[in-house]
Amino acid sequence: MASNYYLIASLPMLRFDDAPPITSEQFLALCQQALSRKEFLTVQAFVDGTISSSTSRHPYIVAWNTFVKQLQATLYDARMNKLERKVDSKKVDTAKNRQLEAIVKDAMQAANPLEAELILMRAYWQKATELIHLQIFTTEVVYTYAIQLSILERKSLFTPLEGDAEFKRLFSNLQSIIKSI
Repeated sequence: MASNYYLIASLPMLRFDDAPPITSEQFLALCQQALSRKEFLTVQAFVDGTISSSTSRHPYIVAWNTFVKQLQATLYDARMNKLERKVDSKKVDTAKNRQLEAIVKDAMQAANPLEAELILMRAYWQKATELIHLQIFTTEVVYTYAIQLSILERKSLFTPLEGDAEFKRLFSNLQSIIKSI
């Protein structure tokens, strides 16, 4: 715990609308110096996106994975409804969450896929923030930092100009295929 004070205080602040101030590699290097091996491996699993409730019964990890599964199930349900397909009851969690349904509805109604993805990223960001409510120098704060840094790194990969150019290229290819038929 004592090493968490320096680690957390030395980390640059993360903001959803900003670029990541450090890389995951830099963050993990700092964590490796300050955390126990078990804590470091958990942080590394958050960064890699491989964290699972089956590997740990830690309340933070269980709450995070429950949220991720519920959001994914809500997305699955909404996509199946939009495609007018029967929802596989084995794949959808029966517990309905109105807040998640509203987030998914907003994402499904977004003007473009990038906007939809940003809505979902913001939901993940917000949940990670909620999980550390009133905590300051705990390992859970480091977990949230790992999640949010991963979100920022993923978000930084989205370049609208390149995405638009790729869309136009694919659409042009599709048009030429349709004309040849």
